[in-house]
Amino acid sequence: MTCAARSKGLDADSLKARVEEVQGTLQKVSDAKTKVVGFVETVKKVVTSVSSFFDRIKDIIAKF
Repeated sequence: MTCAARSKGLDADSLKARVEEVQGTLQKVSDAKTKVVGFVETVKKVVTSVSSFFDRIKDIIAKF
């Protein structure tokens, strides 16, 4: 056990539990980041599609 763990009154089991808790939190953050990136990519696709649609409409109107 390290001096830091002893100074905070953590035994080996408590320290292990804290490390596992931090690992779980980091995993949740990673999962959330993945979801946000996926959402942003979907929004980009929608914006590109809408932009393309209006470009086509503009081209059609320009022909008249």
